[in-house]
Amino acid sequence: MPRSGDESLGLFAVFGVKTAAPDCAPSMRSSSWKTIAWSSVLSGRAVADHIFLRSALIRKDLLPLYVGRHMPATFLLRSEDDARRLALFATSWDAAEQRESSCEDVDDLWQNHDGLQYHNLPPGSPKWVVKPSNSSNAHGLRFCWAPSDIPREFRMAKQQDSDRDSPWLLQRVVPCCPLHLATPEQEGPPAHKFHIRTLVLLLGDLDVFVYEASRVLVAPEPMAAGSNQHAHVTNCSYNREHPLYDERRHNVALAQVDVGESAICTVDSQDTAGNEAGLDLIQSQIRRIAADIGAALVNAEFAARKLRAAGQKKKRHFFTLPNMYEVFGLDFMVDHSKVGGKLGYRVVLLEVNPAPSRSLFPESCQGGFLAGRNPVVDGVPSSYRKVYSKRLSLMIAKMKAAAAQTRRASDAEAENASENADEAEAHEAPSTEAKEAGT
Repeated sequence: MPRSGDESLGLFAVFGVKTAAPDCAPSMRSSSWKTIAWSSVLSGRAVADHIFLRSALIRKDLLPLYVGRHMPATFLLRSEDDARRLALFATSWDAAEQRESSCEDVDDLWQNHDGLQYHNLPPGSPKWVVKPSNSSNAHGLRFCWAPSDIPREFRMAKQQDSDRDSPWLLQRVVPCCPLHLATPEQEGPPAHKFHIRTLVLLLGDLDVFVYEASRVLVAPEPMAAGSNQHAHVTNCSYNREHPLYDERRHNVALAQVDVGESAICTVDSQDTAGNEAGLDLIQSQIRRIAADIGAALVNAEFAARKLRAAGQKKKRHFFTLPNMYEVFGLDFMVDHSKVGGKLGYRVVLLEVNPAPSRSLFPESCQGGFLAGRNPVVDGVPSSYRKVYSKRLSLMIAKMKAAAAQTRRASDAEAENASENADEAEAHEAPSTEAKEAGT
C-alpha cells in the first residue's frame, strides 16, 4: 500500500473515504502512480493525475469483463493444461463454419462470451495471439497460425518471461482492414496492418473525454509478409528499429486517412475534404466505446455496493474520487463487418494503456497530455470531447424511472376508472329476469 511520511493507508479505510474536489488543491503531478502521496489525495488536500485503482482498465484479463462486447474473444491462460484445453476448443472453433462452437469445456477461462468471435479468418492470417495480461509495447506477444500452436507458444512465452506471475491470455486475432499507404511512385500499394491510438481522459467521479486527434500506427512490413512479426505487430516501440520503419509513413494522423467505402488509404496531405463521413464513422464508434467504458465502470460499482450491502464480498477493480484524473491511451483496430445491419467498418477495442507515450504524438498534439494543466481546477481543454457523465446518466435514469412510475400510476388509475364504470353500469342496468317479470 502507498505511504506518505509515517502514515499507512488501510484498504478498507481508503475505500471508505468520501471527499469533494478541492477548489485550490495542489496538483500531485507524477510520472509514477507509486510516487503520489495518496494520503493527501484521499483526504482531499491535493489533486492526483492518476486514479487510485484502475486495474479494470489496464489489466488485459479484467477489461473484457467490463466492455467485452467491443473486444475479440479472450480467454485466460493460467497453465499448460489450460493451453491444451484451449487448443482442443480452438480446433472446433476454427472448424465451426456452419455451427456454433461449444464453450462448456472452457467456460471457466472465457472472459467475454459476448466478445467478437471471428469464426472465419482469411487464409494466411494468424488465428490466435498469446499475450501477458499486464505488459505493454508488444512485449510477450506470440501468434498462433493453428490451434496446435497454442501450447507450444504459451510454453515458449512463459520460458522467456519466467518471472511473470500474472495470468496470460489467449485472444482471437482481429481481421484488421488493410491500410494502403500513400506511395505515388508505386501502383497498387501493398496493404498494411494498423491500429488507432486515442487519448481518453477520465476525470473525477466520473466524466469521460476523448481527445479528437488520434494517431494511426502502421506495421512496416505488408500483410503479405506472412509470419513476419513486423507485419502483424503495429506497436511503434516494437517496430521503430526495423529498417523499413518510417515515422512519416507509419505514424500518421487519423485525419490523414481516407476511409472509403471499399478501402482505407493514407493521403499525402492534411487535405481530407470529402472524407468527413468516413472519419466520423470511425470517430463516432471510438466515442461510443469510451462512453461504454465509463458506464460499465459506474454500473459495476453500483452492483458491487448492492453485494456489499447484502454482506457479500466483491473485489473492487476501479476506484476514483472527484480530485483524481488520468489520461489513458486506448488502442483500437478496424474490421470490415456488419454495422447497423449493413456491411461497414467496425471499431474494435484492443486494450487500455496507462502512461501513454508522448512520442507517438507531434508537438501540435502535446496538449492532449495536459502538461501544466490541472483539469479538476482549470477545466478540460476544448480539444477533448465529453462522451460520458456519471451525473448526467444518473439524472436521466431518475427521469426515466419517474416517467415510468407516472405511466404505471396513470395506467392503474385508468384501470380503476374502467372497473368502477363497469360496476356502475352493472348496478344501473336491470337484469333480464327483472325485465321479463315487469312485462
